[in-house]
Amino acid sequence: MKKIFKSALAVALLSVSVLSSQVFAADSLNTEKDNGAEIIYSANEITDVDILYDKAVQEEKNQSIKKTGGIKGVLKDEKGNQTDTKTYHTTQKLKEKKYKDGRVEGEYAVTTFADVTNQDLDRASILASDGSIGKDGKDDTLGFKAYSTFYYSYTTSGGSEFRKITRVTGGWTRLDGTYTFGKRTINYGSSGIPQGGGLAISQAEYNTIDLPDISLTFDYTAPTSWKYISRSTTDSSWYTVGVNQSIVLKRSSSTWTFSFANNDV
Repeated sequence: MKKIFKSALAVALLSVSVLSSQVFAADSLNTEKDNGAEIIYSANEITDVDILYDKAVQEEKNQSIKKTGGIKGVLKDEKGNQTDTKTYHTTQKLKEKKYKDGRVEGEYAVTTFADVTNQDLDRASILASDGSIGKDGKDDTLGFKAYSTFYYSYTTSGGSEFRKITRVTGGWTRLDGTYTFGKRTINYGSSGIPQGGGLAISQAEYNTIDLPDISLTFDYTAPTSWKYISRSTTDSSWYTVGVNQSIVLKRSSSTWTFSFANNDV
């Protein structure tokens, strides 16, 4: 049952540590009150995509952040040939507050990037019809980047942690003018045991963009009615939170689909 549930969700949900304290603008000792709770940490969010990319790449080099199995970029051609692409990710702690009863609530933003190079096409034996990439070529020129951020709030209760996705943003950045983008899909949500117990649930939103490649960003707010999902060890086999995006990529007469998953599992 668990495998069936997780597989169904996977289909449904197919998305510089060297920074000054001024960039983070964090105040971990803030004693401001928020609805009866003490704010024990607060930081301004970094939203600049270039800064976040450099931060994620640096953390990957330093191996300062552990990547989960829910982060993956896959490039596939019309014949089903495919290859994985390089991914980087970084996490920002935005806020944390503590109540008198010991309960803690907070907010995080998880950002992931995927680089797609001409060499990625070659690795999957996907050759451009114009012959610009030879079978033995090693063209590591970046064609485009995909990126996404999912925001989640969390709360603790009885020694367990519960998470709820609140917003997803992201897009695609073209770095090679020979690439043309087509249909895009963005799916996001969560699954697992809800706070309070009971059977596992799935909460998801599905979005498709068929317009020409003039709108290469997205920003969706999750329904406020969505429930918190258990992140405890005993319920981890059900747990998934995140965003998945895909895009149809064209170059000359060749077509590929690039799928990018940014999930906490």
